[in-house]
Amino acid sequence: MSITSHSLKEKQRLERETLILQAAEEMLEQKGYHETSMDEIAARVGIAKGTIYIHFPSKDALVIALLERNMQKFLAGIDAVIEQHSTSRARLEALLRYIMTDLLQKQMHLFSSISHSLDLKYQEPEGEARLGGLWQRITERVVALIEEGQATGEFKRALSTQAMLYAFFSLFATRHLKKHIVNDEHTSQRLVDQLIEIYFTGIAVESRS
Repeated sequence: MSITSHSLKEKQRLERETLILQAAEEMLEQKGYHETSMDEIAARVGIAKGTIYIHFPSKDALVIALLERNMQKFLAGIDAVIEQHSTSRARLEALLRYIMTDLLQKQMHLFSSISHSLDLKYQEPEGEARLGGLWQRITERVVALIEEGQATGEFKRALSTQAMLYAFFSLFATRHLKKHIVNDEHTSQRLVDQLIEIYFTGIAVESRS
């Protein structure tokens, strides 16, 4: 097999895999984990169900691959958001807005449809480990911003990094918040603004005029 032929087949494989993931995401958002079948995903892509299993050995493996893809995009988005700002507070605030508006609005339905249906530790331990590694990278970015803010005097040194990290993630960890952000566009931005204000009131060092 020539290098050109091999490259073409690899490109076709990746394109087909992308189509499968896109179809799976659409079906999961519409119908949920249990009501989504591999037959329906294959029909939406226009391929045989057996072709899906060439790429993903099970529905759980397919869902894990979808989560990995979206988390990779999220990581890239974090980096892009952070690079646009110069101070630790501005970076951390931009990151909060990115998560609470862009990420939750686009991904909440998908995460909700599978979060209580997929037991990664038992079904796909390797996949669970990969997702855990990606989540750790996200956590490390937040920790780095918090520690940088403490070093520059923007954030209170008396507060532990752990406490500020916990408070950061707790801002968008409830279903109640997700419901308001996703379903109530009129008050969504105001709610996000106020929650961010509450967070930084707690951790930021007051400016001295």
